[in-house]
Amino acid sequence: MKIKFRSWDWTNKTMDIPDNIANDIDGDVYKLMQFTGLLDKRGKEIYEGDIIKRSRLYQVGFDTGCFCCDAIGDRISSFHLCRYVSNEEYEVIGNIYENKELLEVR
Repeated sequence: MKIKFRSWDWTNKTMDIPDNIANDIDGDVYKLMQFTGLLDKRGKEIYEGDIIKRSRLYQVGFDTGCFCCDAIGDRISSFHLCRYVSNEEYEVIGNIYENKELLEVR
């Protein structure tokens, strides 16, 4: 699997997939998010920071060396992404930067 990243530009409020990544990326300007290596049910790449949906919404993160998902509105409901996600079940519906409204508890 190829290690890939995307970046959120805090200044311009845009998401981009950079051609290459410099060692001196300014964290105040860009937030890097790593590709999990997984695709959703439509074949879309799943990245850190994505919001995915099955029966509920989950936020994709990275913790203790593993990609994981936290149920939005319920921090107790968390699981390791790579172990439980199959591309037939989940769909990327947004991300935490461009779709903040999805993070609101319903």
